[in-house]
Amino acid sequence: MARQKRQRQRENRRRKPEATVHTPGAKVIARPGARVATFDFVRPLETAATAFTVATETDPETTSGEGTPGPYLVRVALAPPGHVVAPPEVSFNKLWNGADSLIELRADAQRMEIHHVAPTGQSLVFFFTTNKHRRIAKVEVTCDADSFVHAETICLNALLPMLSWLSVTFDAGVEVGAFIVHELNTGSAKAHVVLLGRAQLYWYGSKEIMPPGPEYADAFAAYREGCNATNVFYRALSYHKVIEMVRAMRRRRIRRGKAPEDQSDAERIPSSREALIDIDAWLVDSFDEYLGREFAEVVEALTPLIRDAVAHLTPGKNRLSADRYEDLSACDKANTVLKYVARTMLINEVEAGYHVAEEAADNPKGSTRTRG
Repeated sequence: MARQKRQRQRENRRRKPEATVHTPGAKVIARPGARVATFDFVRPLETAATAFTVATETDPETTSGEGTPGPYLVRVALAPPGHVVAPPEVSFNKLWNGADSLIELRADAQRMEIHHVAPTGQSLVFFFTTNKHRRIAKVEVTCDADSFVHAETICLNALLPMLSWLSVTFDAGVEVGAFIVHELNTGSAKAHVVLLGRAQLYWYGSKEIMPPGPEYADAFAAYREGCNATNVFYRALSYHKVIEMVRAMRRRRIRRGKAPEDQSDAERIPSSREALIDIDAWLVDSFDEYLGREFAEVVEALTPLIRDAVAHLTPGKNRLSADRYEDLSACDKANTVLKYVARTMLINEVEAGYHVAEEAADNPKGSTRTRG
């Protein structure tokens, strides 16, 4: 028996095709009828949500990854708060089998159904099924839609309020870990997952380093919170806080006559996509409408989305909602730009602080020099 088992393992290894490493956001081609299971991706620079389309070789209609009018199956893997999956590779089977939540069904219940009528008049039936621990873990729904995005919008705009209702009713957080949209007429699919970012090189070497002073601590903390957060609204608010803190530091520095003078006018988004070398290629689209614009213009353009809507600081204004798929997508796209602006401004301000300290050491009598 052991010999036969080893023989089967050797045969399976020989049949296993070579793994192809894909770029996040790309369209992946699969053989017709092939079972889509696992894909390897280039690790992004940072942990981030991405979507990719799996199209069949005989599917010319969806070469753009948009999808065609017809029926779609949307499958959602739930996750407890703080347990959103961010793997280095995408395994549909692992994502689906690892789905979980903190809401447990009774022993005599295997699933539950929720019926919903969409604003378009379409009737939807959501099937909630459990994992081996009887906790609600997976959701499936079929709808008619014009494209992948249309199907996502229809189904998630209906599902997210249901999850919020479950959260209040059972006093438990519920997250969407990942979801997959299947185009039933063609066999193509579009997956939305969170990919784990790559390790960053520690370039200081072995020498002893001195972190910047305590005046930067709150801004650093806000930036770290934004990097760690999985909620798109909290990330946006954290990066916006960093920007406001840096602005406040600059105003204090200039008011005290400290050099260098305010350089904020010189801070701008690069004028070309190619110049965004620190941004993952699949996220560069988020910068298109801001290329070449000063940071102040970009922040002003995003302020209604971030401060008035997310932080709810302006009563009566339209507010973003975690139950609206369009709001989640818009905020996620804005976060890429906000993070770039926040980090650049913070690094520039820290370097300006070092410059002031160096000039003060060179000129102890207090006659401050300014840069031209």
